[in-house]
Amino acid sequence: MKLWLAERNEDKVGYDQYDSWVVAAENEMQVNAFTKYGHEAGYKVRVIGTPLPDQARGIVLASFNAG
Repeated sequence: MKLWLAERNEDKVGYDQYDSWVVAAENEMQVNAFTKYGHEAGYKVRVIGTPLPDQARGIVLASFNAG
């Protein structure tokens, strides 16, 4: 399992929407399943680290643009 950063393209992010997530997942397909928008919203995904052994799969942190 790896830690992934999924970031939406700035030009597609509005108020009351998420712009990025840190996700613990095995692969990019799992990252897409945990994040709300998927690739159709236009976001980039990259590996940023390795989680601790007891880390559960799923969203670890999310950035929300409150409006």
